[in-house]
Amino acid sequence: LKVQWGVRFALGVGIPLFIGAATGDLAEAVAISGGALLVGLTDPGGPYRGRVRAMLITCVIVAVCTFVGELAAHSAFVLVSLLAVASFGAGMFIALGLPAYFVALMAPLTITVVSSAPADAAHALERAALAFAGGLFAIALVLVLWRAHAHLPERRAIARVYRELAAWVRDPNADDRRPILAAQTAARQALDAS
Repeated sequence: LKVQWGVRFALGVGIPLFIGAATGDLAEAVAISGGALLVGLTDPGGPYRGRVRAMLITCVIVAVCTFVGELAAHSAFVLVSLLAVASFGAGMFIALGLPAYFVALMAPLTITVVSSAPADAAHALERAALAFAGGLFAIALVLVLWRAHAHLPERRAIARVYRELAAWVRDPNADDRRPILAAQTAARQALDAS
């Protein structure tokens, strides 16, 4: 699972860079790869429907923050104020859980990354569109996997329940059922989300 995620992540970031290097459009390729990188970081795993939803939200956040961050980079005061508001807002999302926090965290991260390249409105809009396209590319790689293995996350969650049960039954002195309950909860969440 981790190897599969790593390969997909590497393809999402690497393919645009290789194409950009081959065509001589390296600045555009970096913008696309940056979008794919930031959106790919928020792939929470689990059922595909929830993953795609979280990544689409991140895609919009990255595009908007790319545009706003590059415009705000002309003024240090505006940039720091914007970054403070985005960071505080992202921090508040921890109350909704870790996956929501990671999605919200992409706003200040994006602003920080793009602040080194101040641009006028036209160029900022172009880079925002390229970052959005990169995010969509990262989502497309997840959708390819969804098509190939539609119920794999749910099956893995159920298999984990049986592995924890087997480990508990094998050990005659085992009293700790917390791993089993955690696996059951994760399996219920996976099945409910699908």
